[in-house]
Amino acid sequence: MTDFDLGEQFRLITMLIRPFCHLITVEEQLACLKCVHCHLEVEGHLVFEVPQVSLAKLARVVGGSHENSTTPEVELSNGRRVSRSHRIVGVHRAEQVYDMEIIHHVIHSNGRAEEQVWEFPFRLHFRYEVEHLLARCGFRVAELYGDFDRSPLTDDSLQMVYVAQKA
Repeated sequence: MTDFDLGEQFRLITMLIRPFCHLITVEEQLACLKCVHCHLEVEGHLVFEVPQVSLAKLARVVGGSHENSTTPEVELSNGRRVSRSHRIVGVHRAEQVYDMEIIHHVIHSNGRAEEQVWEFPFRLHFRYEVEHLLARCGFRVAELYGDFDRSPLTDDSLQMVYVAQKA
């Protein structure tokens, strides 16, 4: 995400399902946005989303409460049942980073249970920080939404959906 050249330009580039949050340092974030900028046509658009930081959630996690959220179980065509949960196992406030785990809970058709754990750092972003990064890389924020349904960004929005235009 930080060093690529596809040899062409596009009217629209999307980064969905929060890949930008896997870029931990400002240098990585700027490198990504500069690469995207080079790959956009004049007045082209970048659409991406990051979670809106919940100060209440951050306070709970810093206070020792680890978030844990589970998706409903789904039965697959091969008979396995799968659900997914995630939890925050550490917080680095100075770096604005959570240590995250995503856990896939699998029950095989023979009843054997298994957990597959994926651990990774996850960068938190504040609204004006993102807007500053975009401006530094030659973008202007054309639209900012609180969800993919184009609802306005409010204090209760769980995410920030940016439509950034190449300036």
